[in-house]
Amino acid sequence: MPVRALEFYAGIGGLHLALQRSSVDGVVVQAFDWDPAACQVYRINHPPEIIKKADISQLSAEQLAAYNADLWLLSPACQPYTVLNPNAKGAADPRAKSFLYLVQEVLPKLKEMNALPSRLLVENVAGFEVLCFCSPLDLSDIISESS
Repeated sequence: MPVRALEFYAGIGGLHLALQRSSVDGVVVQAFDWDPAACQVYRINHPPEIIKKADISQLSAEQLAAYNADLWLLSPACQPYTVLNPNAKGAADPRAKSFLYLVQEVLPKLKEMNALPSRLLVENVAGFEVLCFCSPLDLSDIISESS
């Protein structure tokens, strides 16, 4: 049975392609991005019905649980965290809002619902795991119990 994946911040589908080219028997069942141009290109690169133009901070735990996903592929905005930008605001940047929402609100609710994905793959810039929350990103208290 293939691993069911959700792709967040899908862009043109880079993580979808990475999953396809990996040794994992996986299928992206739904992808989300807010940018219409990115969604248009995604539809060219992957089955068009998979991508949904959506504000990720508006997706509910109940909506996401319905996909019964084993894996979340996430590539949130890197601009808030890049060390190349001396004015980077980290988690205070509005572009970080939706990722924080997923981690701080949706994942705990999914844990209560016994509907957590078993794996998260987060792609971002070096240092993201520290800059995102001003301490190392640790989801072990949420994820480990469901594995």
